[in-house]
Amino acid sequence: MATATAALTFEEIDQHIRSVDLSAFQIGGRHHLTADGVRANPSIALPAVCPSYHAIRPILLALEAIPFIPKDWKSTVKAFTGVMDAVCP
Repeated sequence: MATATAALTFEEIDQHIRSVDLSAFQIGGRHHLTADGVRANPSIALPAVCPSYHAIRPILLALEAIPFIPKDWKSTVKAFTGVMDAVCP
């Protein structure tokens, strides 16, 4: 996967998104979470959140590169991806 400084092409993002097993995040999937489940056992959250973040990360990076996205929005996305990159290497 490209770094935050490398521009991703539409084709690279599309290929990545198409390769994600979305069934893993749906009911019964290995990364599916419920609020009740996380409240009962918070340690289950990180192993499920990181795969979903890795799935969406290319789209977030693309948002940062769109010229008409307001600077504050870009800063927010950049802050979020920075935190998540640290939490989910």
